[in-house]
Amino acid sequence: MTVSIIVPAFNAGHEITRTIESVLYQDLEGIELIVVDDGSTDDTFDVARAAVEHSTVAGRIIRQENSGVSAARNIGLEEAMGHYVLFLDADDFIARKCLSKLYGKAESCNADIVFCGWDRVDATGALLESYDQRYQYFEEPITGRQAIVEMLRKHAWICTGSGLYRKDLLDEHCIRFTVGCTGGEDTEFTLKAVFHAKRLASVSEALSNYVQRPKGHSLKLDVAEKRGLDSLSAHYRLMEYLERQGAEQELVSIMESYVVGWMLPGTIASLASCGRHYQEVADLIERHSVGRCKLSASAFDWMSSWKCRAKAALGNWLLSLNPKLFYLVARLRGHR
Repeated sequence: MTVSIIVPAFNAGHEITRTIESVLYQDLEGIELIVVDDGSTDDTFDVARAAVEHSTVAGRIIRQENSGVSAARNIGLEEAMGHYVLFLDADDFIARKCLSKLYGKAESCNADIVFCGWDRVDATGALLESYDQRYQYFEEPITGRQAIVEMLRKHAWICTGSGLYRKDLLDEHCIRFTVGCTGGEDTEFTLKAVFHAKRLASVSEALSNYVQRPKGHSLKLDVAEKRGLDSLSAHYRLMEYLERQGAEQELVSIMESYVVGWMLPGTIASLASCGRHYQEVADLIERHSVGRCKLSASAFDWMSSWKCRAKAALGNWLLSLNPKLFYLVARLRGHR
């Protein structure tokens, strides 16, 4: 089996057909499709079964009690028989040559991870923003540790549906999605895998499509806040993981400045602008400040944009100097 495509799905009956068909019409042989129905209450299971029923592609529909997207992806990963795996959300879709190009690159470069570009599209498939407008590709294979820095600099980015992972790499290092995490679980998984990759390569073409919902479909405030807090926790876990795995001090320092100096102030500012009371935000600051060293402005020198460096240095300085003033400024900005 060449590639296993894992699709977690929850109440996706109205949109999963396009996703499945984009996999079934791939020009790479020897692939398998695993759809994990995460306790849907609509017709997701029946729609998925009908879509794969007459296909020559090996397809399985697995049902589980509602346990969240991370648990669904992990179940699919345990069941996967492919040499490589790719995760695809139930509303996203890939170009016909996506898997053949990713697989071909992985085999020719002996790469542990290969990614392609991904475009933001609306529900109809119309382009909203191309990968090439924001990010770059790697001309030659690089190490995973080099790739992490490039990703944190926002020079390149691997989204859920654009990365092909060698399954043995994930199994060898026990890399799985954190169950119960509703935000940042994909970044945590991706960067842990990237860290262990000896060779990482890219296909210089956008072959995956990420469907972005309109603002009218925005999450409820409490759900959005939980995702933000979960994302912060995921990045802290990632930082601690790199330390435990013996990452070079330079990489650890870069990750620390990103998480402590960028993610933490950003999360606090988001909570403040959404109207959270100061004491709630203060508790968050205290929890994540235990044992935390103060970052100097030079800690952000690795950032590629001077605007990002200035914003991170100023925000971190104000948060360390006067957390309540930081909160008030963020709240005022949120009401502008």
